[in-house]
Order: sequence, then structure tokens, then C-alpha cells
Amino acid sequence: CVVMKAKSADEKNIALVHSQKHVDFIRTISSKGLDAKRGKIASRFNSIYFNKGSSEAAFLAAGSVLEVSRFFSFLFYLFTVLRCLMVDLVSHH
Repeated sequence: CVVMKAKSADEKNIALVHSQKHVDFIRTISSKGLDAKRGKIASRFNSIYFNKGSSEAAFLAAGSVLEVSRFFSFLFYLFTVLRCLMVDLVSHH
């Protein structure tokens, strides 16, 4: 079992799959100026909850996926591994 520390994704990597408008939105959703409006903004989305840590969590989640992908790519290359299992043990509330 390998436990990997979460790393924040670089904007250049996120820009490969998301528009700049979306990146800017996620970056600002945790700003202090939106404290009172955050619930109303979240209600426009299906099953989304925003809080003051949402921006950091989003960038860490994306970065973690990239780190795990790099790690498993290395295993495939080095050991010619044909299968691997990735288990997400984080509880989501």
C-alpha cells in the first residue's frame, strides 16, 4: 500500500480539461467576499456544496489524480504491470 500526499494541480494542467472561466470561478468561490452568496451560487449546480475550503480542495483533488496517474504510469513502464488497483479511502459527506 502506498499513501501519497495530495499536491495542488498547476493551472496549466487544469486548463487542459477546463475553460479559464471555470478555473477562475473555482479559484474565487472560496473568497471572503462570497461568504454570504456561496449557498445561493451552489444551488445553481446539482448536488454541490461550496465552503471556504472548496477552491483548495478542488485544486488538491485534481493534483492528486495527476500524481497517482504519474505513479501508475511509472509502474507500468518499470515493471510491465498489467493490472493495478486504486482504492479511494476518503469518506465523502
